[in-house]
Amino acid sequence: MRVSAILMAGLLGTASAMAETMDGVLGWAGAVEMGVPVSGVITEVAVRPGQQVRAGDRLLSLDSTEFEAQLASARATENEARHDKAEAERELARAMELYDRTVLSDHDRQIAEIGAARAGAAWHRARATLTGAEQALRYSRLEAPFNGIVLDVLARPGEVVVSQLRVAPLLRLAPSERMTVRALATPQQLGALRLGQSVEVGVGGRWLPATISALGLEPLPDTPAPRHTVEATFERGDQLPLLVGGAAAIRYP
Repeated sequence: MRVSAILMAGLLGTASAMAETMDGVLGWAGAVEMGVPVSGVITEVAVRPGQQVRAGDRLLSLDSTEFEAQLASARATENEARHDKAEAERELARAMELYDRTVLSDHDRQIAEIGAARAGAAWHRARATLTGAEQALRYSRLEAPFNGIVLDVLARPGEVVVSQLRVAPLLRLAPSERMTVRALATPQQLGALRLGQSVEVGVGGRWLPATISALGLEPLPDTPAPRHTVEATFERGDQLPLLVGGAAAIRYP
């Protein structure tokens, strides 16, 4: 048994020695800049840099007065159009009944058909306006799309957001459950890697399972020798501290 244990330890040591290691830096995985696609006045900023949030948490809100008014108007218009459509369809049904009994002329039948078509089109337009108003109200409240950590807040209450031409970033958010290690690889090291490949990352004195998530096929400029960026993504877990910018490593067979 002892001989077997010694032999196994020797094999593991040999495998570890054969592994290739690249020094890297710990970073965020999938950090995003968030904003609202509607214009308005910011009334609330509910988070601060460094704060942990859960998916669905409110991050920021615009003044909802105008959005709620537009929604109420759209609902009223849709309700009216729906009743007009129902009445036009009843009129068409009566006209077709009379037409089948040869009591109504072709012209009057066509008028009833046109009236029903116009009422139906008006209802569809009202429905589209109502959907837009509902969406605008939802967009006036910025919510976390995933469990994450707030990296930066670029907005303050009272600021005016104008999103007609472009959506201005209001805060930056990164997933709190995943992180990356970014390293520089030689062309030979890059050739031994592929997207989705299972590797290990050294973080906080531990080796954790990871996956190659990005390979820079073009060499970086201004480097003495050709170097390519490589990123490995891993699950951080609750116990690992956020050591962004700290030393890390990628290890692969």
